[in-house]
Order: sequence, then C-alpha cells, then structure tokens
Amino acid sequence: MANTITNTITLNITDDDVSNRRGVKFGYNILKNNTIRSSVYDNDGFLQSFCPLSSESLNAFFTDDVLNENIRVEEFVEGTMINLYHDKDTWLVSTKNSVGGENNFYINGKQKQKSFKQMFYECCHEVNINVENLDKTYVYSFVMQHTDNRIINPVMNNSLYLISAYVKPYESNPTSIEMICDVKELTHIMPLGSVCFPTQYNLTTRNDIIHRFAAPYTDYRIMGVNLFNTETGGRSKIRNPPYEELKKLRGNQAKIEYHYLTLRKEGRVDEFIDFFPEYTEDFNYYESKILNFTHTLYNNYVDCYMKHTMPLKQYDQKYKKHMYAIHDDYVKTKCKTDISAIDDYIYKIPEAILMSSINYEYRVEKE
Repeated sequence: MANTITNTITLNITDDDVSNRRGVKFGYNILKNNTIRSSVYDNDGFLQSFCPLSSESLNAFFTDDVLNENIRVEEFVEGTMINLYHDKDTWLVSTKNSVGGENNFYINGKQKQKSFKQMFYECCHEVNINVENLDKTYVYSFVMQHTDNRIINPVMNNSLYLISAYVKPYESNPTSIEMICDVKELTHIMPLGSVCFPTQYNLTTRNDIIHRFAAPYTDYRIMGVNLFNTETGGRSKIRNPPYEELKKLRGNQAKIEYHYLTLRKEGRVDEFIDFFPEYTEDFNYYESKILNFTHTLYNNYVDCYMKHTMPLKQYDQKYKKHMYAIHDDYVKTKCKTDISAIDDYIYKIPEAILMSSINYEYRVEKE
C-alpha cells in the first residue's frame, strides 16, 4: 500500500440502509443506496466487497462546460462487472445482485449457460492471473468480457479490465473505504498478467468529449466515457447515442424467448439478427413453437365451434382460454374466423400470455 496513492470514499450509510441489507447465501448481505451501487457485508458487519459508486449528475463534474479539477476521463468498458475479494481463507466473487457468481443473465431455455464465476475464472486463465497471488487486503472490481457473454459488441477473446480497487476496512460497520486512485499502480506490487485497464483521455471540455465519444455519428461500438473524480470516487457517464439505440434493440430481458416475442410484435426480428446472428437458430425454434401453437389452436377452434366435435371444457388448458376469447370476439363482430384471424389474435396478445401458453407443458413439468 505504501506504493499506491489512495483517497477516502465516505460511505454515508444510514441506519435504514443497514436495516434494508438484503441477505444472500454464504452468510453475506448486499447493501445498496443512492450512492453505493453494491457492497457486500458479512453477518458481523465487516465490509467485504465494494464496487465503483453509482453514477451522479454530469453537472457536478463541469463548471461552464469545462471539467473540474481531479476529474479523469476514462474509457467506458463494455462487459459484466465482477468483484473479487478474500474472506475466510477463500476468494469469492460477487456481482451487483449476488454473492458467489453462480448466476448468469441471459437464458435461452435450450442450453445451460455458464455462470459468471465460471466465465470469470476462464478469463483469469486466459489473461494469466492466479488470484491466489493477489494481495488479500484489497477488493478488486473487474469488467469481464467473455465469448459466451456478449452484450452488444462481439467478443473475440476472453479478457479482464481492472476498473477499481479498494483497501478492505479492518473495522466493523466502517464509515469510509480507501480507494486506489490509479489501479495501474497495482502492477508494480502484484502480478496482474495481461489484464487490461481503461484508456484515459486528455479531454477537458464537454463539447470535446461529446464530439469524440457521444455524437450522432460516433461508432455504435463505443459505449461513451466514464468521468471519475479521483478525490471522492464519484463517477458519471456520457453515453454514446448510437450504442444506446443498439442496446435498446438488444434489450434487457434475461429470457431470450420473451425478447423474441417483443421483437416479433415490433417487427424488428430481422434487424436484431443483422446485429446478433448467433441467435438465428434460437429464433427459428421460437417461431416454430408459435406456428405449431397457432395451427393447433385453429384446428381446435374449428373442431369445437364449427364441427362441434367436443365441448370446450374437454380441450387442453393451454388452448381453452384462447378458444373462448376468439369465439367471444366472433360473437361480437361476426368476422370470419380463419387462420389469418388466429394469426392476428396471436400477434395482439401480450408477450407474457403467449410465452406462458406456448411453454405450458414445461411449466406443468416444473410444478
């Protein structure tokens, strides 16, 4: 620590924050508030993990559109934040909402996804980091880029960016934490392999930053920039509009099938596949499920309401409510109920209802 420059982050934790700590497995609690994006405490109140603070208003970083003193402009690195810390003779990882890293985000329903922990250690192997050789008195915050965890930009090689590091407080329920002002200094005191660091930019005005990183013509692969206050640990972001548009297309829905239904309703499936062709097979599978459901629903409707083969109550639960709704619409409008009418009905119902219906058998099996 003697070879690194640190500054103090005041935690500003209230009694309400402490009482609202969310318990998670392994005997740890996650604490968040308007300033703290995520922190992990053990049951004795010792702060184990910490990550960069939540983003503040841009106005706090500029005076007359000129950057204030002690503000550093950094690359906004795309990826998943993974926090690493040592406790009880073992290294643990945490994400914003979980301890242990056994979770993942995107779910396609067909194949088992790797956990964040597994992907993190695969990245460590590829960048030649042995966590056992790291200083145990620090908390490390990485951004992970893994080939199986694409967000927007294609990931060709697994990599890790060290974004921030903190000195673990020794006291219970601390009121502050020491941050490393420039994490690149840690390369002088411990082996960090080929880990990357965010690029720092020598820009001083808001206009210069926007012109280079957040204009309508900026490359969509650029996220924007982070503004970092080296005195207080405060952070803010300037986001690149073209990247944000693509991020909206990508969506923040963990279940890929649900997102497909949304894109289908919006008529944006082809646009999505242009940017994310790796989902072509999954999307074709989801569409086949919808087509099978639609045709079976139509045939059931014809058998029940036109041919009177058997009463509604004898049909499968997944179809009955839709058959009733379609016939109720016919009674009101007297419009012909053909396959195109069923297609229109399927198109209009909410995604959650359609998702539940086409996956009815899977839900019943789980129950």
